[in-house]
This record gives sequence, C-alpha cells and structure tokens, in this order.
Amino acid sequence: MIPEILETLLVLLFMIPISSAWIFGVKCLFSPGYLLESLAIRMEEDCPRGLNKPLFLCPPCMASIHGSFIYLTILSHDYGLILWIPFVVCLAGFNYFMIQFVQS
Repeated sequence: MIPEILETLLVLLFMIPISSAWIFGVKCLFSPGYLLESLAIRMEEDCPRGLNKPLFLCPPCMASIHGSFIYLTILSHDYGLILWIPFVVCLAGFNYFMIQFVQS
C-alpha cells in the first residue's frame, strides 16, 4: 500500500505534464495558421497584453490561469486548496523548462 503523501506526489507528478500539454495545445490553437488565430489577433488588439500573456501567449504565464482551472476542477476535490499554489508554480517551471529544452 502506498503512503498517502507519496500517492499525492505521484498524482501531481502525473498531472503536471498533462496540464502542460493542455497549455501548449491552447497556445498552438491561438498561433498563426491555426484554428483560433483570428480570435488571437482580435484579443491582441482589444485586450491588454498583461491579460493575453496568461491566456494564450506565454506558457509559463498560462500556468497561472490554466493551471488554476485544472487544479480547481480536477484536483481540489481530493487535495483541497493547500497544494494549489505549489501545483501552479511547478507547472510554470515545467513549462519554462520545456521551452528551454525545445529551443536548445
């Protein structure tokens, strides 16, 4: 039987790459030549950049909104709010390292 804390860490380690894939998928949809390109152009014209970055421009920044949504809808029922901020911070770091890995 797995101790509860180890099970919690394994679930979070499993959810961070899945959440990252979601974030990069959303970023892809808003990229030039993809499905939501026209919406991205409209949002870049009408909304402040500080709002667009966490919505679809910057994967580490997107962890704040998208990671919170994923945590609050999927994980908070089992783990409460105590791991919400660590999850979002780890997700932002994971996204940052993914960008660095791809660019190198």
